[in-house]
Amino acid sequence: VNLGVELPASTATPPPRPDKPVFVTVKPDLALAVGEDIVPRDAMIGALDSATGGKKSDPVYLRADKSVPYGDLMDVM
Repeated sequence: VNLGVELPASTATPPPRPDKPVFVTVKPDLALAVGEDIVPRDAMIGALDSATGGKKSDPVYLRADKSVPYGDLMDVM
């Protein structure tokens, strides 16, 4: 089904990406990684605190393999 959607235009300048962005990755087997390190789900908060130096205002980028079901990606969020 082709759903024609016209997205609104924006004149806002996107914020600059940090020099060393923090990535959370959901792998095809649903394993999680912070940066290059595989992290158990129950240790995710501590790993993110370490990666950001405890700065809650630092952006964290979420990415996932294309085979990861949407619901599993939302669970990670």
